[in-house]
Amino acid sequence: MTRRSSSGAPFPATHWTVILGAGGGPPERRRRCLEELSLAYWKPVYTHLRRRWGLPDADARDLAQDFFAALLEQDVLGTLSPERGRFRSYVRAALDNFVRMRHRRRSRKKHGGGREIRSLDGPDRPEVAAPTAPDPEFDREWARAALDRALARMEELYRKAVREPVYRLFVFRQIDPPEGADLTYQSLATRFGFTVTEVTNHLHRARKKFRELVLDVLRETVASESEAQAEWTELFGRSAQAPE
Repeated sequence: MTRRSSSGAPFPATHWTVILGAGGGPPERRRRCLEELSLAYWKPVYTHLRRRWGLPDADARDLAQDFFAALLEQDVLGTLSPERGRFRSYVRAALDNFVRMRHRRRSRKKHGGGREIRSLDGPDRPEVAAPTAPDPEFDREWARAALDRALARMEELYRKAVREPVYRLFVFRQIDPPEGADLTYQSLATRFGFTVTEVTNHLHRARKKFRELVLDVLRETVASESEAQAEWTELFGRSAQAPE
């Protein structure tokens, strides 16, 4: 049975379903899943490795790539269930365990700890523990990644609809206003070739569309509409207006 969102549209395929469905699948499908996962969550994972574990840039980049590869190649996420918690919490828990195992193995080698008894799953299989306490920095990066993905989708939608000036107006006013820029609607109308009324209407609709796209991104990491709304509140706060 196809799940439905609060708007009545089919609930989107989630990263849970994409990744879990790749278990045991053909190599090409698993490769595509890895690319999607890496694209979605590279920045939070990389930043966590830099800040939480103090890794240099090159080491953090290499370890992030190894982590994503291990998740799919060794089917770690195949043991998870969307009903058991936030996807981002499991990613962070798996990442921390992955780093700890690397440190333990390197420490044994450095101190001549003798032969290590290894699991049949291999030395670099991330252990997925129950989600730990929230990590504000990781959650902030996760939220930024969601916003970036939503903005990229918005740019594509507006480009296809030949509404790129409206997208540029939205980014200029709401996302990345230049320092010291005049952001009054009259000034924006002059800059972008709209009337003041058009600026008002375009920005209102663009803000609404952006919120919808952000919520769509969050839906990809949860199992239900209620969880998507809860994820919105956790990441952006109760004062942020979620789409109806």
